Amino acid sequence: MNRRIRKIPTKFGDNVRFEVPVPPKASREDEWNVLEEFKSGYIKPVLDEADTGLERTVILNAAKEAMALASRTSFPMLVFPLLFEERARYAWATYNGLNCACSQKPEIRR
Repeated sequence: MNRRIRKIPTKFGDNVRFEVPVPPKASREDEWNVLEEFKSGYIKPVLDEADTGLERTVILNAAKEAMALASRTSFPMLVFPLLFEERARYAWATYNGLNCACSQKPEIRR
């Protein structure tokens, strides 16, 4: 074994501190405004295809429900399109079922 131990003197310089600026966190209102703009842009083509005011209402309600659910997740802009498609499909099926039922005259039994 090597018995020669050589001590190396250590020298430490002055402590250096760096300041890292932390960007301000976006407020909940700012996040909500961004989500609303995204929702508006996403549902615009669907609303343009709607013929009646009732169809537009069905689509807007589906978008509102999807936005409420998506805003509670960590990635609302990723989740919203899927939720909107699901809610719109369900709302559209319900609307068509009601529309079909309203156009038929009920059978009166005596």
